[in-house]
Amino acid sequence: MVSSRVECPACGTVYAIPKEHGGGIVRCGRCHRRFLLQGFVPVTDDEIVQWITRKDEDNIESDAHRTETVLTEEHEQGEQEESVAIGPAGAGGDIRLVKLSHSGALFEFPARRLEDTAFRCSIPRRCLQCGARSHLRAHVIIYTSHLADSVSLEDEHAAGRLELSEQDVRNCTCEQVLQRLPKVPNVPHPADMPMPYWTCDMCSGTGTISGQIRVNTTTGAGSCRLLIRNWRRAEEFLAASGGKDSPAHKLLQAKIEETAENPWDVLPEAVQHRLEQWFRPEEGERFMAYVPDRDHSRSEDGMAGLTISTKRLIYHSEMRHREMRSDQTLELELAMGKDRGRVRLRTPDWQLKNFTVDRDGLAKLRRALSLAKFHATWK
Repeated sequence: MVSSRVECPACGTVYAIPKEHGGGIVRCGRCHRRFLLQGFVPVTDDEIVQWITRKDEDNIESDAHRTETVLTEEHEQGEQEESVAIGPAGAGGDIRLVKLSHSGALFEFPARRLEDTAFRCSIPRRCLQCGARSHLRAHVIIYTSHLADSVSLEDEHAAGRLELSEQDVRNCTCEQVLQRLPKVPNVPHPADMPMPYWTCDMCSGTGTISGQIRVNTTTGAGSCRLLIRNWRRAEEFLAASGGKDSPAHKLLQAKIEETAENPWDVLPEAVQHRLEQWFRPEEGERFMAYVPDRDHSRSEDGMAGLTISTKRLIYHSEMRHREMRSDQTLELELAMGKDRGRVRLRTPDWQLKNFTVDRDGLAKLRRALSLAKFHATWK
């Protein structure tokens, strides 16, 4: 019997808590963060996993070829789950957007689509967490009987980590990546066929993607579910898999336009933790961008660079920490090369003679200063 619903404070996953379990420190079955449940009865990690997998399992429907549109109430937060049918997405069959919520976009498609090479290349070649296009590793989505986080399953898999390094996939097409990735052992066909997703070297990928499969061992027919937490990556996947301009695709695009992406949330966790050591928002202050100092290596991101908020511009390095308010005058001089450039910053109280940026960092700097309405002059 369900007595209450609790949301993980880290990833937003909603759990239906059985009445007999009152509280204790628990671990989220999706992102593995620990948090406190009010009450006195201890709860095991296995029970936490069961709460979420039971809820997802109850929603599984065996018919992968439904075409109706369904709208049901999401009791957790009074929101709505939106299920929009898509027509045939190419030769492989149908793909549907079953649910769109703060937890991500949940898709359903026939299991036989995993036999289609083009479909297995439809996950965007970008970090699922921060959206980076470089320094990427290829991982394999693990489809199991429960909707479970692929990163966690990969860590625990007896066959070892099912991934290719940045060096392994450099200059490879997706088809070549598929040839190099190992098949997934101990899962029913066609779930053993590798389907890659991508994370950068700064992100763990935990909680970003989950897979589930149901297959009739006699007939071979079945269905899969795929949960992609990032709506933007989900929209790109849907477009690449044959659902472009479908009702579900338009719905995703509309939701993305309505919901401004939080710049802090797209930072890798390691960078967030480092920035928290020297950037603490004031009351009413909103983070806008972090621009790393490219005189430092990528592995040092978060330790030095510029942080722009709605109230301040902050420069931090091992030797210096400088701040200016957004209503002060800022002058910037740029000398840009092919891939990197030098920026000189001058404020009323201090100046930074040589700050190295790449093109991505320069774009973030310009956009953040503009959105935060700094009195900035470029030369």
